Amino acid sequence: IPMVSISKETDRGMVISLAAELLFALGEEELKPEAKVILNKVAYIIKKYPDRKIRMEGHTCDLPIRTPRFPNNQVLSEERAKSVLRYFVEELKSSPDRFTTKGFGDTKPITSNATEEGRRKNRRVEIILVK
Repeated sequence: IPMVSISKETDRGMVISLAAELLFALGEEELKPEAKVILNKVAYIIKKYPDRKIRMEGHTCDLPIRTPRFPNNQVLSEERAKSVLRYFVEELKSSPDRFTTKGFGDTKPITSNATEEGRRKNRRVEIILVK
């Protein structure tokens, strides 16, 4: 399973997809320390496109979550997208007006959730350099 993938230009723009397990512990939204190394590399790519807006999209698999902090997958995916945004703005001093976040929960899977491998692929953050 590729942990990081970068698409060619699509109708949405350029999509940098990061496996959630690279960035977060299962069921959590706080960035792992090692996630920062990966996000620093993504920031280097983003800097090459200063005129583009950046959309952070959080995605989960379909395993239900119900905790005091995360009543559902929608909330978890949104908070993960916001964590990535905060890192870019607070730590890397990126301009906040370039970014938006959206949490899709388990509504946009890229593969079947029938296996653990499929669920791993569906748990991701996509960073989209909007055309």
